[in-house]
Amino acid sequence: MSKDYCTILIGKGDCDFKTAMLLMKAEPSLLETAGFHIQQAIAKYLKAYLISQHIEPPRSHNLFYLLNLCIDLNQSFSLFVDPMLSTINDFAVTFRYDVMPESDTLDLEHALHFTTRIRDLVLGLIPSA
Repeated sequence: MSKDYCTILIGKGDCDFKTAMLLMKAEPSLLETAGFHIQQAIAKYLKAYLISQHIEPPRSHNLFYLLNLCIDLNQSFSLFVDPMLSTINDFAVTFRYDVMPESDTLDLEHALHFTTRIRDLVLGLIPSA
């Protein structure tokens, strides 16, 4: 996989991120769909980093799995081992097909900030991304 594919994944992650921001403002709330796009953005950013390190990313949406692969390469990613990741991770599949429990609400502002921090780290680690 090439550096061009890293750029494509980051662009697609950015599109998911912007979609989540738009959905956040929707009335009535589109929390589950916004959460899904936040999860997708993070997965794409992590996969872009793996590709930049010449590692083919797995066909997985599990953020813990992807993050651990990144931590194995760069300890800076360990900053994102956080309960927020667990909540965001559930938006990949669980909440797409099941009813979201009341206790699993997502603080979208915090999730967007969390996603921005991951994106910034990835962009800082990929030369000329």
